[in-house]
Amino acid sequence: MSEVKAPRFSDEAVEILVQQVRSRQEIFYPSDGRRMPRQTLRQAWEEVALSVNARTEIIRTGLQCRKKFNDLTRTARSKRPSKQVTCSSISTWDLGVPKLC
Repeated sequence: MSEVKAPRFSDEAVEILVQQVRSRQEIFYPSDGRRMPRQTLRQAWEEVALSVNARTEIIRTGLQCRKKFNDLTRTARSKRPSKQVTCSSISTWDLGVPKLC
């Protein structure tokens, strides 16, 4: 049996999702570094889903919201420019040879 794919999140739904996660930042990403109990996290994601569902047409679960947010953060991290070594940033002393470029 094939699983029916849910429609994509609209831009509005993504905006609401990000806003709701930010408002619960201390639950999802505690400043003291400790993880919250699993049930607390699950409840927080369900609350996020309720907020998204209240303002959009497509009904989402807490799990779908969590996965979407994780995908968003993963995509943002991969698109962040990495530190690339360029010829101008390498000193001739680093290589022990004269600069060729």
